[in-house]
Amino acid sequence: MSAKSKLTHKLFNRYLLIIRNEENFAEKSTFSFTYAKLIVFILTLMMVFMVISLFLVKTLLAQWFDPEHAELEANKRLIKLSSAVDSLAYEVDLKDQFINNLTMIIKGDDTVDIQNNGTSQSLNELNAEIDLDNLPPIDSQFRKEFEEGGDLILDLASYNSENFRSFSFFRRFRGLCCHPIT
Repeated sequence: MSAKSKLTHKLFNRYLLIIRNEENFAEKSTFSFTYAKLIVFILTLMMVFMVISLFLVKTLLAQWFDPEHAELEANKRLIKLSSAVDSLAYEVDLKDQFINNLTMIIKGDDTVDIQNNGTSQSLNELNAEIDLDNLPPIDSQFRKEFEEGGDLILDLASYNSENFRSFSFFRRFRGLCCHPIT
C-alpha cells in the first residue's frame, strides 16, 4: 500500500469506543468515531478556547492587569463626582440666596438679590417691570383676597396658647393584644 492510502485508511477507518460497567460488563455508552472526525473536533475545540481567551484578554483581564484602565476608570469617576459637587454647590447657593431674600422680606427690607448675577434690586423696581393692570383676572382676585386677609400670621401668634395646650399631637400607645378584632 502506498503512504497516501495508509493515511486515508487511518483517518477514515471507523472505530468504536465502548464504556462498560466493570462489575457486570454492561454497556454504559458507545461512541463511533474516525480519526478525521476526532481531529476536526479537537481543532474546533481549540479554536473556541482561543476565541474565548482572546475575549477575556481584551475585556476582563485587561481591566485587572492594565494600569491605564484603572486610571481611566478613576478619572471617569472623578469627573462624575466633580460635576455632582458643582451642581450641589449651585443648589446650595440658590437655597442660601432664597433664605437671605426671605429674611430680608420678613425684616421689611425692600431689596432682594437677583439669583443669576448677585446684584441687589429694590422690590419696587422689580414690581415696576410687572404690569399690574394687565394681570389675568384670577391673579387680580388672588391679590385682592390676600391684601384684604390682614395679618393672619400675627393674629395666630398673638392668640392665647392656653387653648392649644390641651391638644396632644401624638398617638397614644395601645398595647398589643392577642384578641381578634370583631
